[in-house]
Amino acid sequence: MRCDDGNTQIEILLTPSNEAVLVPFGIWAEQDYMKDNSVIIVFCDQSYDESDYIRNYDEFLKWEKSQK
Repeated sequence: MRCDDGNTQIEILLTPSNEAVLVPFGIWAEQDYMKDNSVIIVFCDQSYDESDYIRNYDEFLKWEKSQK
């Protein structure tokens, strides 16, 4: 998993022994699945809303700069 706040990027290797990773609001996150049939479970405090997501990294960077 890669997480990026617009300035700093980190990589986290997710393994079956990981308990959880908290990704706060405003963080770009990408996952690469190394095995077929991999699963990721997401817990969120809000219902899913497609319009709430930024799917383009350049748009994310523009949004991030506008928040400062």
